[in-house]
Formats: sequence, C-alpha cells, structure tokens
Amino acid sequence: MEEKDKKENGEYTGEIKGGMRPSMKLVVMGIVNKKPKSIEVTLSSKPRVEEDAEADVGLQLKVSFMDKAVQRNARLAGKWGPSENTLSFFPFAPGEAFKVLDITLRSTWH
Repeated sequence: MEEKDKKENGEYTGEIKGGMRPSMKLVVMGIVNKKPKSIEVTLSSKPRVEEDAEADVGLQLKVSFMDKAVQRNARLAGKWGPSENTLSFFPFAPGEAFKVLDITLRSTWH
C-alpha cells in the first residue's frame, strides 16, 4: 500500500500500478478482528469506458463469520459468474492472521 491508498472505516482502497498482468501474484494479508462479523476483499478494474458504471471484478471474496461461509465470485463485462461457496473447512479465526493469494495466468484472473 502506498501513501495515496486510503483507509476509511476499516476499508482500504489502493491501486496496482500497471494493473494485473499474466504471471503476477497478489497477496492480501491481515489480522481478523477479535469479534468479527465479516471480511470482504474485492479486486476490480477501472471501467473501460466512462459511461460503463460497473468495472470488471476479478475476485470478490466475502467471508461471513456468523455463517462460517466464504463466497467467491467475479464479474466480467457487467455479468456476475456463478458464486462459489464450497470449502472443506472455514479458514478464518478471530484474532488470527490470514493470507489470500490471487494469481493471474494468461489474460484472465484466477
């Protein structure tokens, strides 16, 4: 994160200089609050055309501690894909560190 990146109400907004490119990896790390409700990580691009109100979202990760659920999705060309919810275990714990890894292969998000 850089100085120009913003933190408001626990939300961080930043920019990846030059954007994501093939073979890049992005690691998001943090520490879960002691009494968490949820975590949301959204990796998105700027709209290609100013009239386009919705940018592509390469990854939207929503974590619900009440439901012990993790939802993953992406939006391309204004359309959300099928939501992925299946995990063999809940990988987040109150007060503990977490790490989310995103790898870009070819010209798509992964």
